[in-house]
Amino acid sequence: MAERDRRGAIDRSRKPSGGGREERGRKKAPQVVSDHLPLDRENLILFAVALAVIVIGYAFLARGSITLAPILLVLGYCVLVPIAIIFRPRRRRAPNAPAGTKLGGE
Repeated sequence: MAERDRRGAIDRSRKPSGGGREERGRKKAPQVVSDHLPLDRENLILFAVALAVIVIGYAFLARGSITLAPILLVLGYCVLVPIAIIFRPRRRRAPNAPAGTKLGGE
């Protein structure tokens, strides 16, 4: 039976206890876990550029630079690495394909 609050209104936000029939007999399908990173060649190139900028930043830091080193480190860690992770390259069209088609049949 539905519960009523102090004004007498029925509270429909609560689920009935006991679970419904549809929940009892069904099993969830197993989820497929992929063991590869969905990163393309462009992403890896961006990671390499970010790593190079970070290494150069630490080299300047070791030499005592107090202006260029922090700029390079912030650029590498806070800008280039996130861009390398988030970046999704566009799919190229096939040479003789119409304007809405992409390579790979997608």
